[in-house]
Amino acid sequence: MEIQLLRWFSFVLSLSLPLVYFKGGTAVVRDIRRSVSTTGGRSYAAVALVMVGAGLAILAAQLLICLDVVEAAAWGESLWVALPGAVLVAIGILGAFWIRHRYLGRFWSGTVEIHDSHTVIEAGPYGAVRHPLYSLILALYPGISLVFPVWWNWLACGVVGASYVWLAAYEDAFLAENLPGYREYQERTRFKLVPGVW
Repeated sequence: MEIQLLRWFSFVLSLSLPLVYFKGGTAVVRDIRRSVSTTGGRSYAAVALVMVGAGLAILAAQLLICLDVVEAAAWGESLWVALPGAVLVAIGILGAFWIRHRYLGRFWSGTVEIHDSHTVIEAGPYGAVRHPLYSLILALYPGISLVFPVWWNWLACGVVGASYVWLAAYEDAFLAENLPGYREYQERTRFKLVPGVW
């Protein structure tokens, strides 16, 4: 019973990403269309489309397991597996909302671009890593894999995780080239996603 509640909790939280964070998917479609016309935008659009497909596969796995249509791996029926997974899901999603609204505000975009009066953000978690939003979102996918352990979910989570790593490197290079002060910020804040690692 507890595991099923954790699964529904994780699924509802996961739904908040496409429904609220990405405004029902309309923001994603708009941003992909807009990115195609920018420098390097076709690569970004291709990765974004892969992420959308993998994200839909992840949501499908979650719903099918919650409805008992698909059976999770036997080892995933342990509270000691599902609970840490649900905590990672909550940290990833709630952390992403927090960073977006507390630190990025109007500078947040679904594409990689420079806004009017765009400045380098160094406050809070941006003092530890250059892309803390992606760091928190990356915590989400191992959590989903623990709460909803089926092979295609692991594959989809791996694809999305690898896509965010690529996106962090792409965004870092773009900002270094186009945002005044970003190269100096890179020197002060050496790591992209994980302090002391990368």
